[in-house]
Amino acid sequence: MNKKTAKLLTFTLFVGGATAIYLYFSKKNTNKGETPPPPPSNDEKYFDAKVNTTSSDLNVRNEPNTTSMIVKKLKKGTKIVVGGDINGWRRLVDSSKNTIGYVSSQYVVLI
Repeated sequence: MNKKTAKLLTFTLFVGGATAIYLYFSKKNTNKGETPPPPPSNDEKYFDAKVNTTSSDLNVRNEPNTTSMIVKKLKKGTKIVVGGDINGWRRLVDSSKNTIGYVSSQYVVLI
C-alpha cells in the first residue's frame, strides 16, 4: 500500500497478552469530482416518507451519488424523514434534522 494513499494506525490491545491490530484508512476521494451537496438551509422542508424498493434494501449513502460509501441499509416499508429533492436524491435526517445520508428519490414515497 502506498504511503501517499493510506495511513497506518496501530492500536495495542492487552487481553491476556499483547495483540496488535492494524487499520488502514484510504484517503481516496470517493466523489469522483462531483460537487458536494449543499448544506441544509434553515428553511429546508422535511417530509415523512417510506422506503419503496422492489426487491432489496435501500442503500443510504454519505453523498448523493451511486459511487459514494454506503452508510446504512433500509428495509422496504421503513418510515423515514427526508429533505427536498436534490438532483434525484433526498437527504435522510434524524429526529433532530441532522443528516444521516442520502437516498435515491426513486425509492422513496412521501406519505
